[in-house]
Amino acid sequence: MRFGISTLSQAIGAKAIEKNIIDKNIGHIKRLYKIKRDLMIEAIDEFFPKGIWRSSPGGGFYVWVKLNKDIDADETLKLSSKCSVLFTLGKRFCINQGLCKDTMRLSFSNPSEDSIKMGIQILGDILCSNMKTPCY
Repeated sequence: MRFGISTLSQAIGAKAIEKNIIDKNIGHIKRLYKIKRDLMIEAIDEFFPKGIWRSSPGGGFYVWVKLNKDIDADETLKLSSKCSVLFTLGKRFCINQGLCKDTMRLSFSNPSEDSIKMGIQILGDILCSNMKTPCY
């Protein structure tokens, strides 16, 4: 898996900043991302097992999720990838990876609204099948 921005994307972004395209469209862009963020949060609250923590980001493109300590995010990723649902393991961002084996970073910036809802429901089904706590 790649975890960076391509050189081409960086060049396009730099040109958009240079030509003031970002400033002209920032209000519209923020509204679009807010809709997608809110949709992801609502879907997590609806489909994920009870007792799982999620962030409510005020900025950025990610929702952080802390699973039940008995659920391994690595195993969840293996299962979800079979359904073409991917996320970033939270442990990639932790100094002590053992403490973060049950964390996920979910991106709402690129997927469509339909893909967000479907992907979160698939993740919820996988998580619920691995827990003995009530699910949606």
